Amino acid sequence: MPRSRRTNPDTSHEAAETVWCPTEVEATVLDIVRQHGPIADDQIYRHYIQRSIRTGQVLPTPQSVRSRRSELVDAGFIGWSGLYGLTESLRRTREWSAVL
Repeated sequence: MPRSRRTNPDTSHEAAETVWCPTEVEATVLDIVRQHGPIADDQIYRHYIQRSIRTGQVLPTPQSVRSRRSELVDAGFIGWSGLYGLTESLRRTREWSAVL
């Protein structure tokens, strides 16, 4: 999280609290959703795997990717598209889109 010096004015402290510094996984998940959304969590993970193979990124677990997507929802960068897809086991799942 960005910080400001103790001696900075209150406005600097307030501004520092509003800056978002994504983790590598969050930034990648957001990029995938922007490129491929609306998209379900399992599809996000499949795209993440493909990207990791190409770029050499460390591959997180599926749960980690879902958690980072959830954090992006909480932060207002991703939202439910209103659409449902199907998982590989033919269960209904929400599809996510980037919020503009």
